[in-house]
Amino acid sequence: MRLRRLKLEDAPYMLEWMHDVSVVNDIDKNFLNMTIENCIAFINDSIGEKYIGIAVVDEDDTYMGTIRLKNINHVDKSAELEIIVRNVAMQKGYSIYAIHEMLEYAHTHGIQKVYWSVAPENRRALKFFDKNNYQRVNFENLCVNVEYTGIKAEEFVWYLELLSDNVYGSGKLQKKIAVLTYPVKHRKTFDVLSLLKANGYTDVMVCAIPFHYQKKKFPIYQHRPEMNYSIPDIEIFCKNLNYQYKIGQLESFKIETNRLVLVAGAGILANEFVKEHTIINAHPGYIPDCRGLDAFKWAIIENKPIGVSTHLVGEYIDAGFVLERRKIDVYLSDTFHSLAQRVYENEVSMLVEAIEKYDMDLMQMIEPGNSEVHKRMPENIERILIRKFEDYKKIHAKIT
Repeated sequence: MRLRRLKLEDAPYMLEWMHDVSVVNDIDKNFLNMTIENCIAFINDSIGEKYIGIAVVDEDDTYMGTIRLKNINHVDKSAELEIIVRNVAMQKGYSIYAIHEMLEYAHTHGIQKVYWSVAPENRRALKFFDKNNYQRVNFENLCVNVEYTGIKAEEFVWYLELLSDNVYGSGKLQKKIAVLTYPVKHRKTFDVLSLLKANGYTDVMVCAIPFHYQKKKFPIYQHRPEMNYSIPDIEIFCKNLNYQYKIGQLESFKIETNRLVLVAGAGILANEFVKEHTIINAHPGYIPDCRGLDAFKWAIIENKPIGVSTHLVGEYIDAGFVLERRKIDVYLSDTFHSLAQRVYENEVSMLVEAIEKYDMDLMQMIEPGNSEVHKRMPENIERILIRKFEDYKKIHAKIT
């Protein structure tokens, strides 16, 4: 059994449990009136900024149920859990497996407490959670913001799981990570390695490939963070983190095929290496709308969504198997550089978060279509960038 992204072919199985009285009889929602169209709509909108719904499947990839985090709150670091499985999956370990994996996922993404509710008449669910030693709490002791009214919320039985490193951080100790970079002080590499260490990843190999590219021109508007020369030399930094450090050409590193490769900085990778390894890149553009170089700038000029995407390096440039696409909110108070910084921060965090998303098989195939692969923005276009940015804000700014 495993977790993966919901697929459209799961819809008939989803409708099956919705119309199974033995499954939904004691659930506080009228699933019996749901249609196949409702299932398809849920699948198409199963992952968002404040929620993620995924499938638990058997060894043949057959849908057995859905587990979901909703009301994700990064301020109080909490989320609400929902799970339901088909009748054929009950008492076979799917629920306990899915819950543990989802709690691992939540812990990885900075969530410290996960809570859920059960209707008091749902004795089967209460017996399951109690038997597996999940802790009941009074509603007033949850100390989280939930969407229930006070009276209704108190009618439910509430559970709370506090996600400690002792219980939910151990999986990271076994994960093998390689980070491709340059043998120079490099801000993105510094931030990625710092976040890997902060999140408990210990088996990290940093592979520095010398580069000989020399910029032919400098941009008018710098939208990437400065190198920040107060950061230590990359080799010394790796030593301080207790991470392996290697310098040389790509083929000399002998990176194992079971080691997940993150791109912090690299040129064009050899086809053979790409075919043999799983390589994740964080692209500072919303795939497939903005591909190639200067994606943030081109999004403004072309009035496209500003975003960040994590994807597997493969056949297409900035397209193909995508793990996550995230649109970045724009505010009237934003400057060009404040928004660029927010794009960069999401780029770094999404690259590290992609490690767990890859394990949960949340990828979707996004073809490049007719979208252009941009080159560096020419100077004559870049000169109108700030004026275009002010126009862009008027159209896309989020009202707060």
